[in-house]
Amino acid sequence: VLGECVIAVSTTAFAIGIGVLLDIWSVHEDYILIIAALAALLIGVAVSFRTTFIGTIIIVAATQPFMAGIISEYLADTSAAPLVFVLSGTALIWYSQRNIGLQFVARGAGAVSIMFAAIGFSTWENSIWHPIVGLVIAALLFAYGASQLHLEIVAAGGFSFTVATGVLAGRLFDSTLAQGISVIGVGALIVFTSIAISRKGNAVT
Repeated sequence: VLGECVIAVSTTAFAIGIGVLLDIWSVHEDYILIIAALAALLIGVAVSFRTTFIGTIIIVAATQPFMAGIISEYLADTSAAPLVFVLSGTALIWYSQRNIGLQFVARGAGAVSIMFAAIGFSTWENSIWHPIVGLVIAALLFAYGASQLHLEIVAAGGFSFTVATGVLAGRLFDSTLAQGISVIGVGALIVFTSIAISRKGNAVT
C-alpha cells in the first residue's frame, strides 16, 4: 500500500510539474491540461498491471481531464462535445476487462461517463433527434450491462434512458400528463428489468 501511495504522489507531482513548466513556456491552457493529463494517464496504464489499485485510480482520474481539455480546445460549444465522453467511457469499460486492480472502479467510471454523455447530448438544443441518439446510447449501455451482469452499468444505462425519454417526451407532447406517463412507464420498465437481471445471478465485480 505504501508503495502505491508513493506512485500516486509521484505521478501527481510529475503531472503538476509538467503543467508548471508548460505554463512558464506560455503554452495554451488547454494544451497544458491535455499534456499533463496524458502524462498521468500513460503512467497509470504502465503501472496498472503491476499494482493493486493505484494504476486504475490514476487512469480514471486522468481520463476525464484529458477529454475535457480536448473538448475545450477543439469541440467547445458543439453538439459533438458530449459524445467525446462516450469514447472515454467506452475505453474505460474496455480497459476494465484487462487484468487490472479495481476493475469495478474503471467500469463504473466508464458507465457514468457514458451516462452523462447520453443525457448531455439529449438535452443539447431543442430538437427531436438529439434525445433519440441519447436513447440509443443509453439502450446500448443498458444492454451491455445486462449481458455482462454488471449492475453498475445497468443502473447508469437505465437512468440515462429514463432521462432521455423524459426529454424526448417533452419535445413530442404538449401534455404534461403524457410526458409524465411516458417517464413513469419507462422508469418502471427499467426497474423491473434491473430486478430481473439481478436475480439471474450474482453481479460480476
